[in-house]
Amino acid sequence: MAVFAIYKIHFEQAKQKDCFGEDGEKTINKAHEHFAKFFVGSKVKVCKINRQNEQVPLECDVEQRCEDAVALFLCNEKNVKIPKKHEELTETALPGCYVLVYNRADIGLIAIERSSAFDSKPDKVRDILQDSFNSTLEHDYGIHLELKAKMNAEDFWEAVYKQTTEFNDTIKKVVFDFPNFKKVKSIDDPNDVQKRLGMMYYIANIIGAKKAGLHLEASKDGALNLDKTQEDMAQMVNLCCDNGYNIAVYFRKYGIYRHGQDTKALVTLDDDILQEFIKGQISLGTSTDKGNLAISQWLENVRHITETYNDEEPPKKKRKRGYTQ
Repeated sequence: MAVFAIYKIHFEQAKQKDCFGEDGEKTINKAHEHFAKFFVGSKVKVCKINRQNEQVPLECDVEQRCEDAVALFLCNEKNVKIPKKHEELTETALPGCYVLVYNRADIGLIAIERSSAFDSKPDKVRDILQDSFNSTLEHDYGIHLELKAKMNAEDFWEAVYKQTTEFNDTIKKVVFDFPNFKKVKSIDDPNDVQKRLGMMYYIANIIGAKKAGLHLEASKDGALNLDKTQEDMAQMVNLCCDNGYNIAVYFRKYGIYRHGQDTKALVTLDDDILQEFIKGQISLGTSTDKGNLAISQWLENVRHITETYNDEEPPKKKRKRGYTQ
């Protein structure tokens, strides 16, 4: 079962760029058609920028294409050290992840697999694809593309439960921040939590600290068990939620989730559905609609689920060096 992060495709006119075609019609009105041209062949031109600010071409295969749905497999380049007798050789590994593109005039979604090939961070893949697509779209058509993560506002416990259970993630650290103990409200059952807070406040006070916190961290390979059924922990979380104090949960795959913030939309996809779509052929060489239908239904369900979600507004970053045309 693969986990995919969902991104909305946004097209807009590139700044200081004429986007009128020869017929006088704005090319922005045909943005999805121009975008579809990337997936006509068997390869998509994709590059990443390394730490030396150099362009590194990445392999990106068009695994399958049917109407508005496209399956890509994007490889990353990683140097792997392999011991060989008295030497340690460096080989280039090509791990990768699947990317599903749903491109229609009125709908544009991209689903990016959460994969260790890109450190389990789909945003890394999003940034690479976004920059690669824009190098052509902006130059040839005056169109700028943005891939905005779909964000869902969830209850704290719901977000934690879903991430650990449905998406098989683990918690490596939990941080509680208490900016001002004097503003902490009383709790109905003060026996345990209030005593702990009182001791924390006492220690912070005698050393002149204005704020304090509680850091809980697992061992290198261990995991923390954050469960609503643990009464003391539930009271601590409720205390922070009721008073607007910060709780940060550090997941090994997802990253940092903070109470009160939206979570990235993650959706699971059955491996069989993905493989049926990618293979797309039966033994006689004729096409089968089984995989196409299943992947189309999945993409439509994703669109329906996320249509009321917010679109992430990523911080503006400096434009990286463009590709040579």
